[in-house]
Amino acid sequence: QIIQLDAPVELDGRSPLYSRLIFRGAGKEEEVLRTHEVVGLKLDAELAVFNSINWRSQNTKNNCRSLLIFVHAWNCAGIPGIVASLWKTSDLSSRLLADFYLNLKQGQNKSVALRRAKVSFIEKVSGDPNDWASYVLYGDITALQFRSESPGFIIGIALIGSLTLVAVLAVQYSRIRRDRLAPGAER
Repeated sequence: QIIQLDAPVELDGRSPLYSRLIFRGAGKEEEVLRTHEVVGLKLDAELAVFNSINWRSQNTKNNCRSLLIFVHAWNCAGIPGIVASLWKTSDLSSRLLADFYLNLKQGQNKSVALRRAKVSFIEKVSGDPNDWASYVLYGDITALQFRSESPGFIIGIALIGSLTLVAVLAVQYSRIRRDRLAPGAER
């Protein structure tokens, strides 16, 4: 019912139909799904979440147009609700999404679930708008209809949280290692 894609999205302000979702493999090979290709897909989900939107152009009007065309393509592919992060967020934002998913599980509509997740995030984690304000809901706001106590949902939330924790730790470890190996660093 929910598709969450952490793959980067590059919006093309000049040719919005050529905006692309980039999938990178372990060997740095790249697979691309362009906006015009999404329209022809037949997807069965009620919500898609995009965590990494990158603006290729400095022209705000073109970027907004590209984003709306990107979102509309996913609507045409069968996904009525889209949550997109308008800029790269901190690693803390995974907590916001975890609260959002739990709110959805409790039967809240998408708009209320996202708003409450943001408020909770502000109160408990960070009031910095760079960490929470980038998530925007487009399209259908109705509550999701979950199948009766699907263990897959709970496992999915736990898996997302675990993977996020591993990613945060890996980033921190690489920063510490980079700082220690930097020329002129104290040893």
